[in-house]
Amino acid sequence: MEKLDVSVLPGYARAVMDGLCRAGYTAYYAGGCVRDILLGVAPVDVDIATSAMPEEVMRIFPHSVPTGIRHGTVTVCEAGGTVEVTAFRGEGNYSDLRHPDAVTFGVSPEEDVQRRDFTLNALLCDAHGNVYDYVGGCADLSAGIIRAVGDARRRFSEDALRMLRALRFRAKTGFEIEKETEAALRALAPLAENLAVERVYDEIRKTLATDRPAAVSEMLGYGLIPAFGAKRLSSSAESVLAAARKEVLCAMLCALLVREGRISAPADFAAHMKCERQTVVLAEGILAAAEVGSGNAEVGSGNAEAARRMLSAAGPEGARAAALLCERPDDVLTHIEGVLQRGEAWRADMLALRGGEIAALLRDATQTAEIRRRLLDRVLIRPEENTAERLAAAAKELEK
Repeated sequence: MEKLDVSVLPGYARAVMDGLCRAGYTAYYAGGCVRDILLGVAPVDVDIATSAMPEEVMRIFPHSVPTGIRHGTVTVCEAGGTVEVTAFRGEGNYSDLRHPDAVTFGVSPEEDVQRRDFTLNALLCDAHGNVYDYVGGCADLSAGIIRAVGDARRRFSEDALRMLRALRFRAKTGFEIEKETEAALRALAPLAENLAVERVYDEIRKTLATDRPAAVSEMLGYGLIPAFGAKRLSSSAESVLAAARKEVLCAMLCALLVREGRISAPADFAAHMKCERQTVVLAEGILAAAEVGSGNAEVGSGNAEAARRMLSAAGPEGARAAALLCERPDDVLTHIEGVLQRGEAWRADMLALRGGEIAALLRDATQTAEIRRRLLDRVLIRPEENTAERLAAAAKELEK
């Protein structure tokens, strides 16, 4: 195989490699960064495997953090980024289904890669771009295959998250999962019950960020997200995920789980996945906006009022996402974009009168919030009403 062009790696990562080599240690770029270079993808995270022990790494690089020193890992902080540096190691059993009970340092690079999850993640590359492949990873990359290193059942029993990672890598690369690896995945899927939900949600988010976000449906189908049942999403829901913008995909997945009866409300998604509050809020907005669109027979044939109400319920990104749940999404999207281009009001702060100006018109200022809400509702119906003069007259009339 040709030498890899390691110059594509970030300068800070190459600086760490150079520092280890100058100090007399053996060191290799390892795992995903090597895989990505071979696939022609710019690496994001860089890991280095080395003969240096963690204490020795920290002595070479004073700006280091002992993030996993028990397992041989320190995070080296260089100007521009961080690199995880791990000592060559062998591993014992995984009683907690996540971490090895014991590690053995001082093993060879060939022994070190035997503990890794998949052959495409078990490749090593030295500072000069020479690739070291002890598990057939290069052949699997060329063939487009995701294969566990060694015994797939053992790899998945050690850490059940590897099963979700297999599907994420399939979503990322378009590769096929090797037959024995997939058989082990099917057989051991119930082990996912033992996973921390934060780790599962992280894999979900990463999968949604690929070019094949509907692969999350495969995770559901295998039963790897047990909180939501062991069944794929409907084909229409998968199509929605494939079409949605990446910024809303987590919220869209949450909304789809509600619509398919997997959970009763977005708050349930938060309870199961411990996700960000903004994901729940956006999912609630998407569902509310989709109800407006689905409940209005004319929304696909020219009803801009429904589009304004969808924007009011969910904002631009939420409304666009909700349009995908409507019967004629392209028409709905056209109306939403039209409202935005024309600058029509869909939020209270877009009214021609501010809250204080409305309060000054009223005999009872405590009614300001309610009057403002009703003025917005009027403007959602007739955007031409959004002038200071018309809103002032309407405010006085509504107070009577």
